[in-house]
Amino acid sequence: DLQSVQSGLRDLAQRELVRPSRISSVQGDAEYAFAHALIRDVAYGQIPRLERVDKHVVAAGWIERLAIERVADHAELLAHHYGQALDLSRAAGREGLDELEEATRRALMLAGERSIALDVARATKSFDRVLELLPEGHPDRASALFWKATAAQDAGRYEEAEELYRSSIEAFREGGDRIGEGKSLNRLSNVLWDRGAYAESIDHLERSEEILAAEPPGPELAACYPTAASARILVGAFDEAIE
Repeated sequence: DLQSVQSGLRDLAQRELVRPSRISSVQGDAEYAFAHALIRDVAYGQIPRLERVDKHVVAAGWIERLAIERVADHAELLAHHYGQALDLSRAAGREGLDELEEATRRALMLAGERSIALDVARATKSFDRVLELLPEGHPDRASALFWKATAAQDAGRYEEAEELYRSSIEAFREGGDRIGEGKSLNRLSNVLWDRGAYAESIDHLERSEEILAAEPPGPELAACYPTAASARILVGAFDEAIE
């Protein structure tokens, strides 16, 4: 129970194996950290593999329940716990891991999308891991490819970004996701323009505008219009650009 846990933590603190944190990340609860990483690693290593799986899953579930509407803020931590549980389960030969794989992918995607503006390399690792977990033909591969392409574009790796956007367009098209196809075409047009392929860039942009305009209005179409306006300015079609 809670009282025995608190008593045990106080005892560990007195033995200088853990120490209380000055500020808790959970309001109203006390927080402790290991006094040294080596102590943490030894303690973790003493837990049997399958028990580690269950503890990681319980920890992730607790974080999700605690965060509720702010799950994205804890996405990296969730990805760690679910990812560790998945890797340990596979190493132990466990079967029926579909639910755990889905939870891991979901957390990794959230972590990647959240970190892309701050740390492109970290975001790319998240999307790489998602793609490793997704079999060919899985409907979620299109979004993972799109986000990895976005990370490559933000990092200035335009050749890689172009290839990934083309793959995402094909995947969205095969899955019947017109909005996904349209937004990928828009981003591909930007990459092609930066690479000097102006005619092809405009072709993809026009196709993106056509696809997205036929769908219900949304942020993808709103993002497409400024790109289309910029393209018209560059060719001197100012009235069209203003419209």
